[in-house]
Amino acid sequence: MASSQIAVYNSRTIRADSLIGSFYLDTAFVYEQEQHTISRKWVMLSNPKDRATGVMGFVKLTVNVIGPGDAVPVSLQAVEPPPTVCKCTLMCSPVLRRK
Repeated sequence: MASSQIAVYNSRTIRADSLIGSFYLDTAFVYEQEQHTISRKWVMLSNPKDRATGVMGFVKLTVNVIGPGDAVPVSLQAVEPPPTVCKCTLMCSPVLRRK
């Protein structure tokens, strides 16, 4: 299966490769969601080289996976009221999940 990496870098450092954290996302998981979209969800950033460092931060993202013949979903209202806590689902990378 295909996956995507969301990586966040610190732009205020001298080093160009100053990774804050990253998140891996399985495209099949997104495609199985309603309208093939994950919309305005917070995800946890972690260090893929050292899982012991824990949470490195959070980023809010919207992801669409469009296949052949799929219609591009129409965006929800451009301006929404702030969501409640239960609507902002936090997702963690499958790499960090422990049984």
